[in-house]
Amino acid sequence: MIYATALSDVDPETDLQLLASVSAGKTTRLYAYRDGPENLYGSSVYDQELYLYDTLYGSENSIYVSAQELPYNLKMAFVCIEDKRFYRHDGIDWYRTLGAGVNHVLHFRSAFGGSTITQQLVKNVSGENQTTVRRKIREMVRATQLERRLSKDEILAGYLNVIPLGNNCFGVGAAASYYFDKTVEQLTLVECAALAAATNAPYRYDPVRFPEANAQRRRLVLSAMQQAGVIGEEEAGRAMEEELTLHLKPTRNGEYTHNWYVESAAADVIRDLSEKLQISRRAASAMVYGGGLQITLAVHPALQAGLEEILEQVPTDEGRHYAALLLSPSSGNLLAVAGDGGPKTANRLLNYATEVRRPPGSTLKPLALYAPALESRMINWGTQFWDVPMLREDGSIFPHNSPDRFAGRISAYEALANSKNTVAVQLYERLGKEWIFRHLSEKLEFSSLVRNGATGSRAVSDLAASPLALGQLTYGVTLEELARAYAAFPTGGEMPQVRSYLQVCDREGNPILENTAVYKKIWSPQTASIMTQMLTGVTSEGTARHLTVAQDLDTAGKTGTTSGDADRYFVGFTPYLLSAVRITDMKGVYGTVNAISLSDRILRTAHAPVLDNPSVPVRSFIQAPGTILLPYCADSGGIPDRACAEDARGSRIRLGFFTPDNAPRHICSDHGYYVFDAENSCWVPDPTAGFFPGCRVFLKKHALTLPDGTVLSEDPYVCPEPQEPSPGDEEEQEEAYGLP
Repeated sequence: MIYATALSDVDPETDLQLLASVSAGKTTRLYAYRDGPENLYGSSVYDQELYLYDTLYGSENSIYVSAQELPYNLKMAFVCIEDKRFYRHDGIDWYRTLGAGVNHVLHFRSAFGGSTITQQLVKNVSGENQTTVRRKIREMVRATQLERRLSKDEILAGYLNVIPLGNNCFGVGAAASYYFDKTVEQLTLVECAALAAATNAPYRYDPVRFPEANAQRRRLVLSAMQQAGVIGEEEAGRAMEEELTLHLKPTRNGEYTHNWYVESAAADVIRDLSEKLQISRRAASAMVYGGGLQITLAVHPALQAGLEEILEQVPTDEGRHYAALLLSPSSGNLLAVAGDGGPKTANRLLNYATEVRRPPGSTLKPLALYAPALESRMINWGTQFWDVPMLREDGSIFPHNSPDRFAGRISAYEALANSKNTVAVQLYERLGKEWIFRHLSEKLEFSSLVRNGATGSRAVSDLAASPLALGQLTYGVTLEELARAYAAFPTGGEMPQVRSYLQVCDREGNPILENTAVYKKIWSPQTASIMTQMLTGVTSEGTARHLTVAQDLDTAGKTGTTSGDADRYFVGFTPYLLSAVRITDMKGVYGTVNAISLSDRILRTAHAPVLDNPSVPVRSFIQAPGTILLPYCADSGGIPDRACAEDARGSRIRLGFFTPDNAPRHICSDHGYYVFDAENSCWVPDPTAGFFPGCRVFLKKHALTLPDGTVLSEDPYVCPEPQEPSPGDEEEQEEAYGLP
């Protein structure tokens, strides 16, 4: 009667579905290319092999291993110690079952397991573990049904994939990875025996907590294998004497700590699965952390390891946070990321690179102002501005520069190199706040800009000069968003979609997500190329001139600080990759911490394969067709003439990049010839308007003053104080210019 009832409760098809669901693996496996997803440095030796980079799991850690991947010694270790007649019975070992029954009555042994491997598989898959006769009979019926539908190897594989092996490891795949940092195919005989030893009581025979108990039990496993003829006496003896060496993955409170990249990629996959499958983020998260997915990452393992090492060593005072990433502009591949400084000691921490939005400061200027003005032919490389603040009605001036000095006349190139806020505000006025706002939010896809909003009781809006010209956005942008926008400069105007993963497959290997490279046209190739060259001025003579890597490699970039010195930035790129760094300290007390020095170290480490190998040719920025290198006058922006070269301060002729339709059109008329009037002790315009000994060339313009007559700065372009020529001046001029 009990047997008939148990039989009626059994649905073989349901059992098969349960087995398929569980044994397919709960752990998601993440794969990476050993040398990264692309040949970043153009190496002739480039390893494109995929390997298991990390795993993700929720409450259970299990890595599915197919029947074909299970080594013989591993299978037989479990069979010999757990179910030595496994290959001969039909799911029930009647000898052991009867023995267990007798033992239950007479208690002649402290333990006598009657369950076969097939029965244990049923129990593990179904989750039924009540100690009742009815449950035991149902288990036996299900075991015999399973034996009729699956081969012995399929049953054994299912069992070995679900059996608990201690330390939250379910299955031999997870256990091999956790205890030995190996795949099952790499396990030695003694390691196979150690895993089989844990099945009887995973906690009691835990090789980490109780190594002696595990050693005793695995000798029993090896002895059983020898008696079954699986291994010889000599091989068994050597294995019994061999020390077991563990290679545990780093854990915290028993939990394996993933690096910043793995968690960033997991977040991206969750977002994309949610969007594609139209499921909640919670459901997508369950798929990623418990669905046995196979994810191919875009990580460059060496760069990730190098970035982590650098960020682990930075001073981590309370309230200070770091964010850094490396990006391939040509592909959009996120090569490496660090979401904060110091060692990462827990999972799912706040990632300051991909999740936290901060005002971008002056790093916004090339994106919001200079590139749009250049694209629209509103300015060119040499366009002149007055580096002078405006006088407000209350007598204050706006904006201030950092440092708070003003240079008078200045070219667009110099203004960008030195991050002049005064020029940024002038460009803001020319472009218009509405246009800039739409450009940033729609074209560059900065999603957090505020047209009209409120923070508490305070009204806020980014439609103003401080947010759009000086980068003090209300909510700001993530470092990843900022890096993505900058990537449009080295790519010839194409902004890539950032990719932390390349493909996601289900547990059977069927593709779910294909993350192909996607680009969005932002600038013309000419604008992108000229902006790249202008940004090299930042690293060669501007605010990032202390970046030493720029002395060895073409490097362009932009610095930035925010109000109260709360954030410090550097976004830079080379012909190989792009780096973005942000340090946030709300107290504005950085000590020795510097975004430039940190970026310098990151870039040098990332480019070591090029800089440390003299035989590798170093790439340079490629100039786009349709751009030309032309001389211009640094004081007028016009076509230089001889007077520009004869300025009393030295030649004022500079070289800049232009397009034929946006190049200087007029010859400079701002320089004038002067002769010294000894009678009145002053310099006067030369009536002959030509060079001759005793003559000097000065700018015709003088220092700027505010409407109230206050001189704002000592303009370096002002004529020097009158001074009588000293003996020998005429001869020096004749020699310098080859005059007769």
